[in-house]
Amino acid sequence: MKIAIIGGGISGLSTYLNLQKHVVSDQDIKRAVDITIYEHHGFTHVPSERPDHIPSFGGGYGLAPNGMASLRRLDPEIHEHILRNGFPSPKTTMKSARGWTLGMLPGTDVRGDHLECCIMVLREVVIRALYERVDPSVIVKQKVVAVEDGENEAKVTLDNGETFSFDLVIGADGIWSRSRRAILGDKHCAEYKGLLSVGGFVPTNCLPSPPEVGQAAHSQTVMTFGPNGFFGYTPYTTGDVSVTDKHLRGEENLPPGKMAFWWSRSAQAEPTANPDEAALHKELVERHQSWKAPTIHKILENSEVKLKTPTWVLPKIPTWAGERVVLVGDAAHALPTSSGQGVSQCLEDAEALSTLLGHNLAKSSHSSSLDLSTLRATFQQFMAVRKAHVEKVLDVGNRGGDVSRDMGPIAEIAMYGLMWSIFKLFGAFFLKPVINYDVIKEVEKVMRQA
Repeated sequence: MKIAIIGGGISGLSTYLNLQKHVVSDQDIKRAVDITIYEHHGFTHVPSERPDHIPSFGGGYGLAPNGMASLRRLDPEIHEHILRNGFPSPKTTMKSARGWTLGMLPGTDVRGDHLECCIMVLREVVIRALYERVDPSVIVKQKVVAVEDGENEAKVTLDNGETFSFDLVIGADGIWSRSRRAILGDKHCAEYKGLLSVGGFVPTNCLPSPPEVGQAAHSQTVMTFGPNGFFGYTPYTTGDVSVTDKHLRGEENLPPGKMAFWWSRSAQAEPTANPDEAALHKELVERHQSWKAPTIHKILENSEVKLKTPTWVLPKIPTWAGERVVLVGDAAHALPTSSGQGVSQCLEDAEALSTLLGHNLAKSSHSSSLDLSTLRATFQQFMAVRKAHVEKVLDVGNRGGDVSRDMGPIAEIAMYGLMWSIFKLFGAFFLKPVINYDVIKEVEKVMRQA
């Protein structure tokens, strides 16, 4: 049974580990499974155990409660590593450029028997936690230039001209996926959304100090919306203290580590109009100088632009699967950063696909091989569980990105009024598609129906 995973980022690594758990290590049937991960970038940097440094690649993000729950089910040690090397954000303060507090965005949820919390964390920390549990011998540091789909086999061609055949190819190769081309050709490509995201790192002494012990806790993650963009900031490590349920519930503040990260998003007409970091920093200072946000001004005075990412989003595509090729993560559904769900949805994809494949193999009379009927059943169930749900998340994220565009004073005030009303009257109702979704229950439902 030969499986290829194209891409060794978070989607690819988590898919490998989930396959090991749900397919290779089946308790009833011992299968000979040969899994190869193709990742031409490789992994050259291993961050320190307490990463209070500026990372060598990538930035940070919020790993949502559903993503943390998926990691806990995969491996409690991975979950613990990220919790120990990230910063819990049980609530986020939403503010306006005029200094008004618009409300709080909850970041906790009960998943099964566990309280999960949104964790602000560096990308390299998550990569490390996954990568260290992958057998290095399965990673081929070679670029894939083509993927071919077929009823009898799928083929992977490398940039050195070699071609290999597989029973299953899992495309975890991101927004510019070559695996997706094998299924859909060039008809469905990512679209530029007219937004540029930039970010950087700053000492946490530039952020408001957390309350003393015994005082009321407050949010240390803040997102500010204005008429000409968006700005957010958060610590990404704690001080050397143990994280408790009181911290996860937001009843007590954690002391932050030495560094924080910030990110900003604003309109940019063309993705190629990409000025250097110094020019971007100057433009940021000018854009935010009229905002009543002293912390933002202090952050920009004490940091540089280190990251810049044009916002490309993959529109809804008709299918995620062919005959022997299936897509996960950004290859299937590159979400806007405003969704806050990109990484978490990748993790849920990996878990759902691997669980369903293991289940269908156990039912098959050819349980040690990947026949076409088993793959078709798995792909159909996988899309039934994931596709409509992720498309709802995409819709929510696209609406969130729209508030980063330039607007006049009337539209600005209307935006603040709408946001205040949502948080005051409806709480996190608009997050219902995410909060009420349980990937394991959905997987179990389709397995019972099969």
